Amino acid sequence: MTSTWATIIGATGIGGVGCFVIWSLYKQWLALPIFRRISSTQTFVIMIIFLMLVFATAIFGIYSGLSSNLYNVGTKSPDISTADLFIRRTPESKLFKYSLVANSVTQSVGHIPPLAEKDSFRISVSFVTAMSVAVVWQDTVGKATTVFSDDTIVSQLDYPTNKLITAAVEDPTGYEALLVLKRQNSSSLDKQGLEDALAGLKPPLKLLSPEDDTRGPGAYSEAPYSSFLGFEEMVRKKLPGELKLLLVIYVPIERKPVSTTS
Repeated sequence: MTSTWATIIGATGIGGVGCFVIWSLYKQWLALPIFRRISSTQTFVIMIIFLMLVFATAIFGIYSGLSSNLYNVGTKSPDISTADLFIRRTPESKLFKYSLVANSVTQSVGHIPPLAEKDSFRISVSFVTAMSVAVVWQDTVGKATTVFSDDTIVSQLDYPTNKLITAAVEDPTGYEALLVLKRQNSSSLDKQGLEDALAGLKPPLKLLSPEDDTRGPGAYSEAPYSSFLGFEEMVRKKLPGELKLLLVIYVPIERKPVSTTS
């Protein structure tokens, strides 16, 4: 039952659940036995009160749905001050900067053009307070690799340091996900245990198009075409208890099909 509700909320958001609740309350309400024992004036007053409650619930449900369904756009990120994705299109081009968190407020990811085979990138994250962090690279085939883990306390994270990196050429089209994790105790990080826990968990494979909203394409399932929110929820469920998910940086990559000639 829990997984069913998680799927429903992931697909429709709280707004969809709110609309269902409104419909359930309104359905056949005049058939209740109480309305046989009161006057028409009392029925009218109850109807007005009921409609006001319905509209208030609808407004709250729609507002909650919009704020929760969008890929964290405009929400506060209390642990992160700024997060940026830097992309170089071909070795000779300039470095493009895409802001993902600004002044602790998350930004949209739908404006980032996908990386081609020779494009490279790096990330830069500033934290509100210094902390011990780790970064796991979850690629488009579901392989988890711990790419940063340091026992020291940092207020700034740059990966990779003083260079850029490309996605593996064998990775198919989709989103490479860099998971920025907070280490909540001083014990040594079990990298292998962490990677085993996240193994097989795939970020969305379908890239955003102008027709998609920033939830990502579709509700999460074990199949491809998962949503951003669904993916992040699955990450939180699989993370060891000593780790907290702070941010997921999605890096879109697009592999052109290899042409064949006869």
